[in-house]
Amino acid sequence: MLRVYRASGDLLAEFTQEDLQKLANADKCPGHVLKKHLQTLCGQLRFKQRLLKEGSTVHNDDAFLEPPLDLTLVLVPFVTASTAQIDELIKAARRGDVSVVEDCLNRPQEPDPPGQKASALHHAVQNGHVDVARLLLEAGASKDRTTKENNTPLCLAAELEHAGQVQCIQLLLESRADVEIANSEGRSPLLQALSSTTSGAWAEVAQCTKVADLLLKARANVEKTDNLGKPALVYACEKGCTDMVKMILEAGAEVNQPCTRELGDTSRGSSALHRAAARGRLDVARMLLSARAEVEKVDANGWTPLFKAVRHAHSEMVQLLLDAGADWLKKDSSGESPASIAKVFGDEDILHLLKKKKEHRAGIAALQRASARISSRLRKELEQGRATGPKAAAATARTQTAWATKACSNASTCRLSSESFGKVCRSDHNFCIPNGGNWLIKELEMDFRIESKGEGLTKDDEELVYQPRFRPCCCGCGVAWRQNVRARTVAGK
Repeated sequence: MLRVYRASGDLLAEFTQEDLQKLANADKCPGHVLKKHLQTLCGQLRFKQRLLKEGSTVHNDDAFLEPPLDLTLVLVPFVTASTAQIDELIKAARRGDVSVVEDCLNRPQEPDPPGQKASALHHAVQNGHVDVARLLLEAGASKDRTTKENNTPLCLAAELEHAGQVQCIQLLLESRADVEIANSEGRSPLLQALSSTTSGAWAEVAQCTKVADLLLKARANVEKTDNLGKPALVYACEKGCTDMVKMILEAGAEVNQPCTRELGDTSRGSSALHRAAARGRLDVARMLLSARAEVEKVDANGWTPLFKAVRHAHSEMVQLLLDAGADWLKKDSSGESPASIAKVFGDEDILHLLKKKKEHRAGIAALQRASARISSRLRKELEQGRATGPKAAAATARTQTAWATKACSNASTCRLSSESFGKVCRSDHNFCIPNGGNWLIKELEMDFRIESKGEGLTKDDEELVYQPRFRPCCCGCGVAWRQNVRARTVAGK
């Protein structure tokens, strides 16, 4: 039996050999393990405990306890540490010297001496020394003490500059460190971690993602911003890590939350989609658009994400935003458009995309005007992809369809016919293409072309060119087939 007595002589606790083995989870129990258990009974840190054997000899913390044994527990206060002793503790913590740190704490020495810019715990976690950090926390070091720059140990660990810092963050979170205390730059531990990845290396981004996951599980505020108004989602989008972006969106981040920098700053009001567009992060942009990011949201300069993509010459991003409905004609606060900016920076691919969009817009407008003068019967034929020369040219006796077409096929080259048209007739019938969404608009872009002021046409006349892509066969399946059909309409009285 091992008995521990108070200094007054009262019995504090007693242990069998089996009890000691359970405490140590091993065959033998060292003195420091017993002290950790006694800490719950006497309310004092193990570093302040002294176990006396035979009335005077101090039992070594690393020595194994061998019953039968009677020990007396004596509690001692922290010593008044000298400047040299304080420096010794801080330097040992900085370099990760566990044995020296434990010797200092066993004096017993205060782990958080006053008057220091940073505590030993700050130095330990900043350099990734998790074993030293564990000792200091056990000795009562403050987990939320701040430096001159208002950095807590958790903020410094989130800088992620050294191996072991992820483990330090886990340790601090287990110790209930505050996840919301921001440093002098307004960065919480979450924002500090997201801003730490600079090289873009996979291992670095993966480490940052893991830390962000730990902090979000600890209920870190996902919409908190730094002094520049940047929320976590904007930081994640700048890094281009889709896993990180997905995690932050799932944590409840507002996808359209803007940066709120001071007036006059060119980045004020930009959203996560602005940042992704500026950096050409295609996968991130797709994820944001799926989360209903506003494609027409403007920053302080009146720039939408499309402006950013054009300015930084990301042609694939430009195409993505155009497909999402971005307005390429929109003007910023200076009266500039994406097209004018593309001309300034001379990106031919982007200029081609915008020119194609311009032609498509003009074609749709002309189609809408021309469609009002084409018969409803032709509308059905065109929509079903079955228009042929005889069919399309035939007019019903009942409606007196007043127009004519000349059709021809060119399956090898799929080019429009250059043959002459049939006679020009007039029509009063309405013809409209149902607009079911972007998909149909794309179909129109591929299948229709409008030619104005063609041969034999006046300024008010337009020509509709239709190229159906598939023709159903008798069994109902689609057979690849091209048939060029031209329908000329003339404004009638």
